[in-house]
Amino acid sequence: EEIGGKDGMGYFIESDDFKKLNVGFALDEGIANPNDALRVFYGERVLWWINVKARGNTGHGSQFIKDTAVSKLNRIINKFMEFRTSQEQQLAICVNADGSKYKIGDVTTINLTMLNAGVQHNVIPEEAIAGFDIRISPNVNLTAFKNFIEEIVYSEPDTTIEFVQHNGAIRNTPLDESNIWWVVFRDFCKERNVIIEPEIFPATTDARYIRNGGIPALGVSYIKNTPILLHDHDERINENLFLEGIEFYKDLINHLANIQES
Repeated sequence: EEIGGKDGMGYFIESDDFKKLNVGFALDEGIANPNDALRVFYGERVLWWINVKARGNTGHGSQFIKDTAVSKLNRIINKFMEFRTSQEQQLAICVNADGSKYKIGDVTTINLTMLNAGVQHNVIPEEAIAGFDIRISPNVNLTAFKNFIEEIVYSEPDTTIEFVQHNGAIRNTPLDESNIWWVVFRDFCKERNVIIEPEIFPATTDARYIRNGGIPALGVSYIKNTPILLHDHDERINENLFLEGIEFYKDLINHLANIQES
């Protein structure tokens, strides 16, 4: 899952072994919440990982060489960072139709995560490569966004783009009375005075393969009143909360597994 999931759940969901399980609903991971509520994820952003490669003139590091690979790549990076800033501003000021403030799953993020150029200090490199992690809001038209990305990259001559990960649109799990799994989950939490906050997952999980297979899925981790430390130093959970979560899941799974068909 950490490297994309295609070779795991992506293949597994297509297998006869998975189909024989007759899965009707799935639970997947969530994220910690600093507040006294559980974050519940019914969809997620689309994952694209791209490498942008620029080639340019080379020469001695003491000269003013024009149209170098690094100068081209730097201009591309700046344009991507301008877009990143615009999305960060939207997160701060925009609201949804229901009046709720935007959460990170409602906007698109792009981050520069890898850089590679040059072999020694006094030689201007002929080639420079940048890697980007892009997470696209489900509200975005993917065809138009791909055109936007490619237009930025190809605005510089002798540049290429490689899509290391290029996922398509992801289905959302409906949160209404038509989805009995959601109704049971929602009512279960309400009966136990557990506050839930439905939202779009900001990263990616294996649930996207399940949802795109036509199976409803919710992502929830019983981690409330806890700082968000995923992939961080000292990632932790309070032991009492951990034990409380075991009882939560035990009862929840029992309720979900005993839904009576109408």
